[in-house]
Order: sequence, then C-alpha cells, then structure tokens
Amino acid sequence: MRILIAGSGVSGLATAIALRRSGHEITIVERAPALSEVGAGVVLGPHAMRVMESLGAAGHVRHINLPPERIKFHNIDDGTLRVANELGETGRKLYGIETCMTHRRDLIDALAGQLSGVTMLLESPIIDVAQDAAGVTLQLARGRSIEGDLLIGADGLRSTVRKALFGESAASFTGYLAWRSVVPTANYSRQFTREALLWLGSGRHVVSYPIRRGAQIYASFYVPAAEIHREDWSMTGDLEELRRSFADACADVREIAAGVEQAFITGIYYRSPIETWHRGRVVLVGDAAHPVLPTSGTGAGMALEDSVCLAGCLARHGGDHQNAFAEFQARRWPRTTRVLHSSRVDLQSFHETDSGRIAVRGRMNRGVMRLDPTGYARMAWQYQHDEVKAAVRPFAEILAESVRMPRRPEAKRAFTFWRDLFSGDDLLHGWISERAAYERAMSAQCPRPADTQVEAIDCHGVPALKVTPAGQADGPAILHLHGGGYLYGSAATSIAIAAAHARAVGGWALVPDFGPIPEQAASATLDQVATAWRWLQQRAALAFVSGECSGAGLAVSLALRVRAEREVRRPLALYLHSPFVDATLSSPSIDTNEKSDPWLSRSRLLTMAGAWTQGDDPAAPLHSPLHADLSKLPPLLVFAAADEALAGDARALVARARAAGVAATLTLVTDSVHSFALFDFLSETRAALDTIAEHARAIAGQRGQRLDEPGAGSIH
Repeated sequence: MRILIAGSGVSGLATAIALRRSGHEITIVERAPALSEVGAGVVLGPHAMRVMESLGAAGHVRHINLPPERIKFHNIDDGTLRVANELGETGRKLYGIETCMTHRRDLIDALAGQLSGVTMLLESPIIDVAQDAAGVTLQLARGRSIEGDLLIGADGLRSTVRKALFGESAASFTGYLAWRSVVPTANYSRQFTREALLWLGSGRHVVSYPIRRGAQIYASFYVPAAEIHREDWSMTGDLEELRRSFADACADVREIAAGVEQAFITGIYYRSPIETWHRGRVVLVGDAAHPVLPTSGTGAGMALEDSVCLAGCLARHGGDHQNAFAEFQARRWPRTTRVLHSSRVDLQSFHETDSGRIAVRGRMNRGVMRLDPTGYARMAWQYQHDEVKAAVRPFAEILAESVRMPRRPEAKRAFTFWRDLFSGDDLLHGWISERAAYERAMSAQCPRPADTQVEAIDCHGVPALKVTPAGQADGPAILHLHGGGYLYGSAATSIAIAAAHARAVGGWALVPDFGPIPEQAASATLDQVATAWRWLQQRAALAFVSGECSGAGLAVSLALRVRAEREVRRPLALYLHSPFVDATLSSPSIDTNEKSDPWLSRSRLLTMAGAWTQGDDPAAPLHSPLHADLSKLPPLLVFAAADEALAGDARALVARARAAGVAATLTLVTDSVHSFALFDFLSETRAALDTIAEHARAIAGQRGQRLDEPGAGSIH
C-alpha cells in the first residue's frame, strides 16, 4: 500500500521504518525544511531499546552514549536520596537489554539512517486532509497535493491530522515551564557519574543525565510559570531567572544551573486521551494519539512501540485497514493510558510543596527501597514489556493472557468493582486522592444496613463506631478491623461488614478508627487497636476479632500482643478474610495470580508494604505476623479467593498456625475475588458468615452460653 506519514519526529520515522520493512510504499510529509530536533535529551528504557534493536537503529545510539548505571531521586532542598532504580549491568540482567539516554538529535539520526526506500517531502506543511473510499489526499502548501491509500498522523502534540479528523483538542496548561539545556561537562569542575539524577519538591524539579559519552549533560529545570517573565517561552532569556528559581536548592542543583549557557523554554501541557485514534483511512500514533507529559520519561518509548504494533496489525489484516486500526488502538490503549496517568501523578508528586507530605512520602520511600532495592517491582510493568514480540502475536491470544476474569456473573461484578475502583484523576495525588476515592467507592458498595444502630464512641482515646444490629445489644462482641492495605479504609466504610459479623456471632461490633498509614507508624496503629480491644473485652463476656486484608493482618498482630500481655483476655477466635500478613511480599501468588486479581498487583502491594514498614525490617512480627511465633493463638478461620494475590498469605498463615498447634482452617474459594466478604451478593460471603456463626455458637456452647440461631449468618 501507499502510506503517507505526517511528521518526521521519532514517531513518524520509526513508523516509516516498520511499515517500509513490511513492504509498503512510504512517503513522509514534514513541514520543516530539514530533519532537526531541538536540544533535548530522551530516555530509551529497555522497552524502547527492544524496538530500536528491531528497527536496526540501536547501534547508533549505543555508539554515541554510555548506558547509565541507575536513576536516583533526591529531595531538591537538601539533596537526600529518596529512591533509586538500578540500570546498568543489573538492569541488563533484570530486563534483558540496557537503557540508553541520548540527545534527541542523535535518536533522530539513528532512525533516519534506516530510512532506505522511504520518500521524504520536506517544507511541506499540511493544509487539509481529505479521504474517500479510494484513498487519502493531502493538500500541501503552495497548491501541491499528494495521494495515498492510508495516512498515519505522527505529527505530535499539536497534530494537524488530529485536528482535521476530530477538531481542535484543547490542551490544559499544567502551570509549569521547563528550561531545557545541553551543557558541556567541561563547564564543571565535578565529575559526572553515569546516572540519571532527579531532584524533586518545593513546586519544581530538575532532571540531569550525561549524554554523548559524558561530553555533555542534558539538564531540564521545571518551574512555576510565574517565575519566567516574558511572553515568548521558546527563546533563551535571562538565565539569572533560572538560577533565582533554584537559589534555595541543594548545592548539586545550584552547580548544574550555574553551568548552563543557553536554554530554550517550553510550556508543559496536558491533553486528556481522545476516545478514538482513527477514522476511515487515517490513524494517529505517538503523541498525536496519546500525548504524555515529559515526567513519564517514555514518550519516545511509546512512539517506538506504536510503530511495530501498527505494522503488525496492518500485516495481519492485509487491506482491511479498518480492523487493523481498531486492533492497533485496542492493543495500545491500556498501556499508553497507564503511562499518561503515571506521568500526571509524577508531575504532582515531583512538585509537592507540603513539607508534611514530603516527610511522609520519604518514610514510604524508605520502606519501598528496602523491599525493592533495584526498582524492578516499580518499573517492570514499563521496562519488561516487549512490543516487538507482542506485535506478531494474535490479539486474542494476548487478551486471553492479560486478564483472567471470573466465570460467574456475580463474581465478575465484584471483579469489576476492584478493577475500576480508581480513575485516572483518583491517582493524581497519590495515596491522598486514592484514599478519598476508596472511601467513596466502599461507602457506595457497602452501605450502612437500615436495621443497624451506629454509635460513635471513645475507647480510651481511640475513636470507634459501635455497630449494633437490631435486637443484639446484649450479645457477644466482635472487634472488626477494617482493610484497605493500611493506606485506605475507615471505620465508616466497614459498618456493613462489621454488622454482618456481629449478626454471625449474635451480638454487636466495635470498629476502631485507627490512624492512617503512612501518616503514623505501624506501632502506633497496633497500639490503638490494642486499646480498642481492652475497651471491648471489658464490656463483653464473649469477644471475637475479625478483619479483612490489612485488618486481618492487624487481627493476628493483636492476638500476638494479647498473648504477650497476659493480663488482657485473648480473643475467642479470629475470623480473617484475605489476610495481608507478609510485608516481605514473598508469596508466589502475588505474581502467579497477577492476571486474576484486578486490585492487588505487586506494585500496589509494594506501596502498601512500604507505607506500613517505613524502612524498618519488613519481616519483623510487627509488620509481618506470618513470620512470628504463632503458638497459643486463638482458633483461626481464614477465607480467601484462590485466584487473588494474597491467596499465598492465607495458605501460609494457616500452615504455620497448624504447625504451631493452633486450630486453623482455610476456605479457599475458586472463581472469586479479594475480600469477597465485602460483597453481600456473593454466595461465598453468605457461606463464610454461616461458617463463622456455627463456629461462634460452638465456642459459646463450650463456655456454657447460647447464641440465638435465627439470622446468625445473614446479611441485611
């Protein structure tokens, strides 16, 4: 086919190479008089280098640049290290190929060197796009035109082709500008290591890394727009403005800024994803389809991946361009959207100004670094991806591997709840905005039962809710500990599940509203839970403990603490749903069930565990009760889905408890979801509550007391 490509940037050149190698006749249409790129750096992660290798362009950038050893993130004010990701030889072993950081001009040259057989029309701005059943016509400047069978819009953020197809796409200004510069290392007295360095915070951030075998560094300085005082942001102005913006930064940042001789300035804009990337014979790729913020560090990587994916789709569908384009978008949409959301989150977190949040994030990062010193768990989703291999595989095969959805309609409903719990905007401010979204979603999914009384009380300084189903004020009590992976959840969102457990034991529930993690330490949370337990067991002859997810982990930790403090009566039983009891994240099920658990991925569990441990030993009993001496604990009833990430935690907890002489039973439910007890429409929830009710009645009978049976295991 005769394929026209609008734009000769990374996206246009890579797509031209991939399509030409598939046998198509390619013409690139470019408004500029020559192939050129402004003086900016570009990161080519392992995922991007795989594509460069397949296009024959990797050797050029390898020859010009030395691979970086690592990426390091620092506080901008004092230079202290936040986190680091290993690249270099470690990265090569982890990902199978190196990362490269290069000048964008050199990347363009590397791709241009592979354009054999491609026609290039320079100085040819597109005036209009027309298409019909026979083909596409581009109206160019000076009355010229060109025809083809298909048109690929690879003309970037301000795409003329996208505008012609779908109208103007409004861009949102982020409020930040970036000074970008390439500086000779001879301008500095220091030696630059082979590392990409970032300094973050105080409403600004800086990126620096060596290029061209250490002869130069690329440096970009992101500042609030109000700090640059002119209308034209495309020219170098008074560099003293740049230096004033970072006068209070650490010495390393001030030194790099002092060496800058010239810089160009760009505004940082955000565009929401467009719903459709193609119409008729025209399709968009790269930033024209899915623009990402530069904080992603992988805009070029996404464009490179697009090139081989589109070529593969057209090869599979032959002349059926409509289905080829539809498959291309379906394949690329989830990944590019995730990168887009990630870039927005990074922009917000990089520029955090609240000193309290910066300190809290620092404690989280210490925990994350201890658990993931190479950065693999954080970066594998991006770096491990191989679009070259994926592009030649049937899409149905990829879809079958990407998600293992439950079979039952009601289980699919619960699966969808977890999958869709956070929107892109919910992720924007990290755990703060995610926590609010979790609260909203759980409140809607688990509303307060109409026949249940809820009373706010004070348990020796710990706020809590007393949840009493109708007619059960004088029965046994159960302490329910809410879940949410330590980061999310509250007593208010757990009223329904607490009430269900109260009915099961024939009495009332106490739900402590312990302080949030990571704002407080794990020890403080356990102190509050223990205080609430003392309050409860002083007021009930029979007392149990229940919890889901992190709440189940806290329940085990509480039982261990009560065992050590012999003056406090221990719970009669622990009723645990999907227990999160191993902050070392050593369970194989985290990875083997990755496709069947839409909520708890390894990366999300890493964030949760990092917030919980905050740099302390993750295997310590306080953080991972699975690794404690479990002897002399109360009986355990443990429930989990066989296909969830924490299934391994559930299995290991029961096995270790039994080995320690504890009466422990495990119910693993197939075709279900994490913390299924939260969903009252699932049959396994009703069965679990019936099992708990039967168990509680047996314990009460042993104690010479009787629990009323009617409605014991039901949910209202």
